[in-house]
Amino acid sequence: MKRRAGSRIGDGPLRLRQVGTPELEALLDLARHRAAAHREAMAAIAAALFAGGGEGGLSDRERALMSEVLRKLIHDIERVIRDELAERVADRRGVPQELAVEVTDPESEVAHPVLVASGVLANPELIEAVWRRLRAHMLATSLRRRISETASVEAAAPGEVDVIARLLKDADATVSRSVMEYLVAESKRVDTFQNPLIVRHDLPPEVLDKLYWWVAAALRRHLAAHYAVDLPALDDAIEATVTAALASVREELGRLTATQALIEEMARRRELSVPLLVQLLRQGEVSLFEAGFARVTRLNLRLVGRLLYEPGGEGLAIACKAVGFTRASFIAVYRLTRSAGFAPAAENVSGIARLVRFFDRVPRGTASAVVRHWRRNRGYLHATKRVGADA
Repeated sequence: MKRRAGSRIGDGPLRLRQVGTPELEALLDLARHRAAAHREAMAAIAAALFAGGGEGGLSDRERALMSEVLRKLIHDIERVIRDELAERVADRRGVPQELAVEVTDPESEVAHPVLVASGVLANPELIEAVWRRLRAHMLATSLRRRISETASVEAAAPGEVDVIARLLKDADATVSRSVMEYLVAESKRVDTFQNPLIVRHDLPPEVLDKLYWWVAAALRRHLAAHYAVDLPALDDAIEATVTAALASVREELGRLTATQALIEEMARRRELSVPLLVQLLRQGEVSLFEAGFARVTRLNLRLVGRLLYEPGGEGLAIACKAVGFTRASFIAVYRLTRSAGFAPAAENVSGIARLVRFFDRVPRGTASAVVRHWRRNRGYLHATKRVGADA
């Protein structure tokens, strides 16, 4: 497809050379620019975490939290592998008793330092998943704290009832059960100090696969270095262990999460509206809002996370316009998702006005075409770009 004159992005992030109806290709160019900037940001964060290469835009607390989230994630995967491996080597002839004890030791933790030293944890998709989880947790904490601080002195705005409380009181037992399962699942996403934890559904499946094999390789290296063991036999046991563990993981990933199940129940009841989504976000139910926004836009959660937490807001404006958000609803979501302080917001009058003008002048049909492009298979988009077609 040939590029039409006047469809390229101008100097500023919100300016289009052709004032009026923005061209589809211009919006796709803008999205590509933002995606490239996001990849660079993830690289900077990885450098800050593992190579000491600058701040990466993170505070000391954020850097410490991301490091701790990764450490706990690696520990949990190592524990799963160790438990399964222990059963496979328990009765094997020729396995040193010391090795069997090492594998079953609940206090032993060897994979994390090995993987940090190897550099594999700097994987951009892994870093992005941890970054997105941290952002969601910080936002939920900030919004819920605000509600708690104002509850005793301010009455709720008209119509702004507690969505979760209302659903729990609902006569539909299926909905009430779904809400309880959601609340239980949410409670497992933080540790005892209220810091975020990664669960399996937070990670892209291909990244989760890599993590299991990386942890297994680190454990194998440690055991081979410290015990006289038949390496082919150890390799057989580790490979069988991880293959079985991943089969179980893939089966789990094929099921809806408690959050997604609740969103589906809301959709079944025709309650998944724009006002409801905005209210969920106001109340700090961030994971529920993310899942609901993914449901109505039909975008994957990784892309939804980018739109919600990246600086700028143009991508969020396009997605909101495509699915029928009003200007007021879009501004509310934009301001709320920036309220935790980790994403610069155009809080000055001129900055907000420019973003609103951008939202207003993007036709809904054009926004829908951009979102439809975002839904396409990543492999297909990459292939079309590589062979020179217009992606």
